[in-house]
Amino acid sequence: YEDTEIIIADKTTLGLIAALVGLSLISTLMATATFDATIRLHSLLAAVFFFFAVTAAFAKREMLPYALVILIGTGFFVASVGLMHYLGFFQGPWPTKGLGLKAPFPNHNHAAGFLEMIIPLGVALLFARLTPASKLLVGYATFVMVTAHVFTLSRGGWVSLAFSLVLLGIFRLAHSRKRTILLLAALGLFLLLAMVFQIGEQPIDARLATLTDNDLRAIDQFRIAFSASALQMGVSNPLFGVGLGHFIHNFASYRPDDVFIRPRFVHNDYFQAFAELGFPGLIIVMLIAVHILAAGIRTTMACPNGSLEQQVAVGSLCGCAALLLHSFVDFNLHVTANACLFAFLAALCLRKRTEVLPTVGRVPFVAAAFVLMVLFGWQHQNIYRAGVAKRRAEMASAQKQHKEAVNAYVEATKYTPSDAEAWLGLARAHRARAKFALSLELKEKATSIFKEAQKAYEKTLQLNPLRTRAMVEV
Repeated sequence: YEDTEIIIADKTTLGLIAALVGLSLISTLMATATFDATIRLHSLLAAVFFFFAVTAAFAKREMLPYALVILIGTGFFVASVGLMHYLGFFQGPWPTKGLGLKAPFPNHNHAAGFLEMIIPLGVALLFARLTPASKLLVGYATFVMVTAHVFTLSRGGWVSLAFSLVLLGIFRLAHSRKRTILLLAALGLFLLLAMVFQIGEQPIDARLATLTDNDLRAIDQFRIAFSASALQMGVSNPLFGVGLGHFIHNFASYRPDDVFIRPRFVHNDYFQAFAELGFPGLIIVMLIAVHILAAGIRTTMACPNGSLEQQVAVGSLCGCAALLLHSFVDFNLHVTANACLFAFLAALCLRKRTEVLPTVGRVPFVAAAFVLMVLFGWQHQNIYRAGVAKRRAEMASAQKQHKEAVNAYVEATKYTPSDAEAWLGLARAHRARAKFALSLELKEKATSIFKEAQKAYEKTLQLNPLRTRAMVEV
């Protein structure tokens, strides 16, 4: 153990991560809706743990092939599942309505965000010194991923992927102009053909037409309204924002007159950071983005031309750049899977900015990491079980099985007693059961159940005083 090198990020990177986690932790401790803030903190900590794990595991050159197998293999798997679901080979649990290819994600923009991070890495590896068989496998996997990405019908995804491939082309033209032009021309031809042959239910040209449509609704009017509300929140609360995960709870105070929905996310990760964490949060997020991109450029320039290390660095850099651009019109960094993949690629960009953990600091560092992971896993397991119980309760409520719904919501509140939404669901289930008892003229029983609903409503408002719907219903 004492002879084993434990690789960690450099002090600048650690400082930026500590600043973001610390600010998020303070926001969570001060939160009105503690449960929602905790969920968001979990997603951030998952990405941070991923970053440290990748940094420690793949810092050495001989470990890079394993990282590439994980990344390209995962991208190929996600793209294959998405294509088979989109083309109707199987149904699965994913929604079939709505735009484009989405499986195994619930939303097509998030599927596009995941794939657009791995595709540049696959293209970059075609320039590396690999065996013909390896290049054939990587090329085929990249072809499948690009195909799936096209059929997500995500406009932000298309623009972000195109930007990342142009960036990759600029890096490559400085080293091998002829091969780069041929490969990128072939890729561009494929994308053009894929858009001409309209596979699936939604024609691609109709989706492209929305980019120049004068109707604001065609370019998603709600996203503009959400961003405007987020800016107002940030300006009104410049020091600490409205709180991590609290955009949804404060939206009513900043809601435009023509918007009648209650969004959880802004559809802009930077504006969301500004609204929820104020100017400090926005500055830290922007500094982290610049730090990753700058480190990726330096790593690319420092590696030998054509080496595997260089192609991994430039591919990871372009993948990070794609998601950072896409984050201006979506909330991919708030999707845990995409945030963890971004952390994976960021760690590869920062491979040259690592240090060996001193022997003196190893025991407290490893002990603290172990305790945090145990606590994180235990709490996350409770959150997962509560989520399963709430889904079961929602299904029971839809089928008017009110007693089963009450039991399921009670189970959810036991796993996550600070979840205001679980208590609100319990109150509504009690209320529906009481109304059913009244319809049978069981007044005493209905009164008793209404009292239970009253307690659940009070608990909801105690946990989240901003939940205005509970005030109306109570």
